[in-house]
Amino acid sequence: MINMNELPQKVLETFERIKKERKHHVLLRLGRNCFYVYEATSKFKKDKDKYPRATAYYLGKIEEDGTFIEAKHRKDETKVGSIDEYLKTKKTVKQVSEIERIIHPDEIDLEILTQISSNGRVAFKDIATVLNKQSPFIKGRLKRLERNYGIKYTIELAQRPFGLFRYFVLVKFKDKIPDKNKLTKLLEANPMIQFAAFALGNYNLFMYMFAENTYKLEEDIFNIRSSEIFTNCKTSWNVSYITYAYGYMPIREQFFDYIKDHFVWRKKKNGPQKPKNKLVEREYIVLRELNENGRINFNKIDEKYKFTPGLSSYTYYQLTEKHIIQRMTITMKIPPIKYNAILLLKQLDIRKFIKVRNAYLLNTIQDTPTPLNKYILSGDIGAPYGVLRIVPIFNDNDLTNIINEIDMLKSEIEIRTLIITDILVGTLGYRKIDNTLSTQYKILQEEALRIESKNKYKFTSDSIQNNKINQ
Repeated sequence: MINMNELPQKVLETFERIKKERKHHVLLRLGRNCFYVYEATSKFKKDKDKYPRATAYYLGKIEEDGTFIEAKHRKDETKVGSIDEYLKTKKTVKQVSEIERIIHPDEIDLEILTQISSNGRVAFKDIATVLNKQSPFIKGRLKRLERNYGIKYTIELAQRPFGLFRYFVLVKFKDKIPDKNKLTKLLEANPMIQFAAFALGNYNLFMYMFAENTYKLEEDIFNIRSSEIFTNCKTSWNVSYITYAYGYMPIREQFFDYIKDHFVWRKKKNGPQKPKNKLVEREYIVLRELNENGRINFNKIDEKYKFTPGLSSYTYYQLTEKHIIQRMTITMKIPPIKYNAILLLKQLDIRKFIKVRNAYLLNTIQDTPTPLNKYILSGDIGAPYGVLRIVPIFNDNDLTNIINEIDMLKSEIEIRTLIITDILVGTLGYRKIDNTLSTQYKILQEEALRIESKNKYKFTSDSIQNNKINQ
């Protein structure tokens, strides 16, 4: 400890001046041919019996002749002038860094998200092998990602084996908007509606749903429109099919009540054999359990329903072979986005669109440094003829950039935009799937092989023709 009485007079004068300029306690430490100056503070915690360790902020050094040389701190610390500003900056930098890390994960986190999005039951050791890391390290990273994004493991269900088609509904409210809670309750009661949300734009309500055919669809829509909720509420309704080209929609728990009533076959004595589009009860049970928790241990399902050990695992592989389960995947309950946008792309000139089709497909599967794919969902629609896309927006300029990218393709597409404001029913398929598994990638790969084969054939034909001429 420095004896203040032994300090050189000029050093003492400079030190006393610094003390008067500072709010908190100032410390002095002996260095080589100089004295180091720190500002220190500690906050008393009521639930503790003593002060925590003090935080010291380096101010600079005092030369033996009394000259004070101010410290040169790194990065954001250079702009602060006191320990209060220093602590505030440290806290802010940490918060910004945490947010930035969640929005833009590092390569390891991105690969882990890709692995579990592409196969929700992938083993830790398999991810570790891909990343050349140890399993405990991968497990720790994954737990953090699950916590940050609220990851839920679930199934990507194929509805076609059940004879169902996909549709979306757009509603414009002419005057008043129905009560949110009453509308939510109405839509939730229909197991065919997988997603519904209020929106801003040309339409105020967006719904995504299943139907056996257009007749059943019209019946469901009529029942919704006829509800007392829409009394004295002028509305305009637009309905169209949507084909999956990219992404998926998670399935609501209520939809499995519909499957149970319509597609679970129960064997009867001397009854007919099971139709191809029907499920046995154990298939239905495994399907429902995996939709709720895609990583559930199959032994737990066996024990819960008193199955023969290994039967639920065997049933799972049966469901995947039948393509009822497209894949095990994930969705996120707390994706780090500002909002979701719906793009309605109306094709005005199909010939121009065909010319830039490959560029359009590449745009769809463009990789991004975010924890989500560029698009949540993209599919062809029929009213108007074109494409519907749902896109997650992280920053204010993201939507403008995406629209500009589409415009630059010169494909004669008219774009209408809806902004999702309130999700009423269901959730969206937030994930980071490997784009090489997408339909777009396969189409582009086939196109590349076709062009390569065509060029090879042309090269061979030209060689033969040249050889004949030379002869």
